[in-house]
Order: sequence, then C-alpha cells, then structure tokens
Amino acid sequence: MNIKLPVSPTDRDTVAKAELELRKRMKKGAELFREHIPGFEKAFITRTAPSLVIRRGRLVTCDYDITHEDVINAVHFDDDVFVYGFRTGHFALKESIICTFPE
Repeated sequence: MNIKLPVSPTDRDTVAKAELELRKRMKKGAELFREHIPGFEKAFITRTAPSLVIRRGRLVTCDYDITHEDVINAVHFDDDVFVYGFRTGHFALKESIICTFPE
C-alpha cells in the first residue's frame, strides 16, 4: 500500500503516524477482501513489513529536468556534477546518465 506524506519524511512523528495509518489501511483492505471477494472469507494478514519504506523522500529541485531523450542520447551539460552509470540486462545506454544540480 502507498501513502503520500504531505510533509518531510525526515520528521519522526510524521513517519510514525504514516506507519500507523498504513497498518489501518491494510486491515481495512483485508476486511474488504473477506466481505466482497468469494474465496477470501477466511483470509487474514500473516505478516507485514517491520517498518515503513520511504522512497523519493529527498528530491533535488532543478532548473532543468532531464528528459527521456536526454538520457537515451547521453546528453552532457556544462554544469555536470557527477555521472551515474548502470547496466542491466534489459536496458543499456550509449553512455552514463549525467546528473546536474542547481547552484
């Protein structure tokens, strides 16, 4: 289940509240399955993640967002800060991805 935090994920109390909210939603989801989906009448949650996982918690605001075409064409910029290259079996670039930050 996903929940978008309206504030910083670095705030301990907010993250704790979000974790409690997610667990309530999981319980409600299980109840809905039991009530409305045939074959799930005896379904129950056996375990959940031990903690909240936060993705994209700290994002950099940029003057320019790199486009898909920039990545595919391995475009370089004058204000490059670092280079990140990745290799996977299903996706390969001509060169590494260039990440830039505003001053």
